[in-house]
Amino acid sequence: MIPALATTRRTLRRLARAFSGPGLVFILASLGPKVIVTNAVAGAGHGYSLLWTLLLLTVARYVVLEASGRYVVATGESVGEGLAHFGRWTSWLLLGEILLKRHLTNLSFILLMGALMNAVIPLWDARGVVLWSLLLWGVAFGLMWWGRYKRVEKWFRLLGAVLAGSLVLVVVLSRPDPALVLRGLTVPSTQGGGSWSSTMFVLMALVGAGAGSVNSLKYPAFLKEKRWSSRGHLRVNRQQALLSSIGLLIGAALVQVAFAASGQATQNIRTASDLIAVIGRLLGEAGRLTIAIGLSAAAFSTFVGTNTGYSLIASDLVHNVLRGKGKHSGTQAPGALPEYKWALLVFTVPSLYVLFTKWQPIWLVLLAAAVEAVMLPVFVGLLLALTSDPSRMGKNVNSWPSRIVMALVMLAALYLTWQNALALGHGDL
Repeated sequence: MIPALATTRRTLRRLARAFSGPGLVFILASLGPKVIVTNAVAGAGHGYSLLWTLLLLTVARYVVLEASGRYVVATGESVGEGLAHFGRWTSWLLLGEILLKRHLTNLSFILLMGALMNAVIPLWDARGVVLWSLLLWGVAFGLMWWGRYKRVEKWFRLLGAVLAGSLVLVVVLSRPDPALVLRGLTVPSTQGGGSWSSTMFVLMALVGAGAGSVNSLKYPAFLKEKRWSSRGHLRVNRQQALLSSIGLLIGAALVQVAFAASGQATQNIRTASDLIAVIGRLLGEAGRLTIAIGLSAAAFSTFVGTNTGYSLIASDLVHNVLRGKGKHSGTQAPGALPEYKWALLVFTVPSLYVLFTKWQPIWLVLLAAAVEAVMLPVFVGLLLALTSDPSRMGKNVNSWPSRIVMALVMLAALYLTWQNALALGHGDL
């Protein structure tokens, strides 16, 4: 009996190690308001008909993540340092997009954290949402400022369990139709959702939230911060990239299925409270509370994960590339650089003004995802060129399937950007 217990314990430890690290942190840093809102809108407006897009996005995400991580472990450089070989303009472009993205998404994060937590534990004060937002912002800021990546990874194991459990429970309680779920996964369709232009906007937001853009740079930044940046970590990189991709597929699919089962129209989702109310009308108080807890965990973890990741990227770009001090920093991790805290301040503090407005976060999130999709072809094109260069990658250059997938991602993003530009020009969005 004792040997059996020891074997079980070792197995559990191996599983815990497999489902942790940069892969888990990237999942929770990505499966937040942007992914949940876009998939909730897709499910509420289109039913199960857009589930097939998640499978394609999973392949695209894996290829992009694996390639960016492979560059780090094969060369020892960050992706930001690698892109700088094309010119310093790439660093300024990345910093500019990161700053814009952080501002737009942090506006929604701060509002969502307070609104969702107030739905779980309503405060007696009429300004309950503001008070919760300030409290959670303070906790998150302290974790990032003093705990940095190491503490973030530790706490994400608990947050991941809460989020996964709540999403699974909501889907079980919603009793989706398995046949329709299977059909949605295997038969491409854009049924429902109103006009063609609105469908194109949702698809563009899904691409931005799913395939990512600069968002994907968080993953190699976590690898470098973890010190998994040598050729011996090539296999680990593939495992962690696969874990991230499958985890985000499952999370996005659960959200889309749950809101598809609710049968609510897209236009009914306007505020954070609507996300909870849609499930609450279907499942009652138990469902309302469950989805509120899950969404609260997602909003908090993504606020922490994204700001940690982007602060690591920004500190690396400023210190090692723009200021040219990389040769003097040795093996110092980006999180230990003084620029990390400066980036954290710039990204998180200014957005607090949103608490004094009457803005709603839902379309802010969709807008941020759409903006990211616009930049997707630029980022993927540069990454494709960088990781296909044998002078830097040696035998670890991209395989032809990877090159084809990245090229298709670029074409899809360009097509959706063009379609949405046409719709915007005609006033359809």
